[in-house]
Parts: sequence; C-alpha cells; structure tokens
Amino acid sequence: MLRLDGGDHLRVRYLLLEALLIRNDLAALRRLIDMYPDDESAAWCYSRALVLYRSEGDTLAARQALREARQANPHVPDYLLGRKKLPRPLPDYIEPGTEEEAIDYASVAQPYWKNTPDALSWLRRQVACRRR
Repeated sequence: MLRLDGGDHLRVRYLLLEALLIRNDLAALRRLIDMYPDDESAAWCYSRALVLYRSEGDTLAARQALREARQANPHVPDYLLGRKKLPRPLPDYIEPGTEEEAIDYASVAQPYWKNTPDALSWLRRQVACRRR
C-alpha cells in the first residue's frame, strides 16, 4: 500500500509500524521511520525514539529523538510509566499534542516499551533529567 500511496493517505504506516515492532525488525522499522521524517505524531516520534533505543541503546540520537517526541506530546511518558492510568473507554477524538493523543498511543505502545529491556527505566531517567 505504501508503494502505491507514498503520501500514505490511508495511514497504513501506523499499522505497519506496529507489526514491525511486534516482529522487532529493526532494519525495516528504521527504513519505515526514515520514509516519513516530518511525521510529528506521538506514535511516530515516540516509536522513533524506541527504535533508536532498541538498536543503539542510550545514545545521543536516541535521547534527541525522545526530546523531540516529548516536544510533540509531553503527556505520553506519564501513561507509559504508569503515573497516569489509561482511561476506559479510550478517547473518541484525538488531536496532536493532546492528552487524548498520549492515551491513544500509550494504549497501543505500552507493551512494546515494556518488552524492550530497560526502555521504561531509560524513559524515566530521561524525563527526570529534563525536569531538573
């Protein structure tokens, strides 16, 4: 689908992103993320940071990607780290940068963060560093 619609008007890239996270196909994830460098959604930005952390560890590039993700939506870490509980039902309407977008992303991505060794600890440390 992405070859047929490079602009991804059907938003297929998010489904592919999730499938590749499940498979932990880091090379394919990096290629996919690089195809849409201007995507500033929480899903894309935080997934970019997670993929960099998975493939490189705590590098300058991973920390920079996380800083950019936090600028795009500062609410996400609270949900990923369990500081805020995900509501039920999930929001019906999502706008970029809002708490609703953070809830939507965390409801899908929390398992990928939990299943990445030390990713939540890394996220917690980075959030703590930026608050000081």
